[in-house]
Amino acid sequence: MSTEHIYLKDLHAEHKEWTNEMSLYKEELASFENRLGEVVSRNTNTEVLATLEHLQNSMIRHKEVIDEINHHIGVHEQKLAKYAEENQTAIDRKYFEDHPGLRDKVETERKLFTELKEETLAYLAKVL
Repeated sequence: MSTEHIYLKDLHAEHKEWTNEMSLYKEELASFENRLGEVVSRNTNTEVLATLEHLQNSMIRHKEVIDEINHHIGVHEQKLAKYAEENQTAIDRKYFEDHPGLRDKVETERKLFTELKEETLAYLAKVL
């Protein structure tokens, strides 16, 4: 298996993009939680509330995953910053080891978040 390499500036740009994306997801989750609060205040139907609980639990898990991704991004950024500080010569032409594991986590979260968002919006349209 070959190891892919990438420039420091490209890694940093990717980290920034992912951090912004995860921040947006957290904002959307907060909005969804507010809307689900409206459902709770208006409904006592156990089926409606069971689905709501499922969605709330999924949102809790997504927030945990987002926090994990942000942590991994932060750790990698610190390593890159330390390396850049210690090796300032030709840093813009040096390749770094890519991070496919983190990229996979981000892509998986992107896919699962989109599914949760669609499920939540359909649920809200149905019950509100």
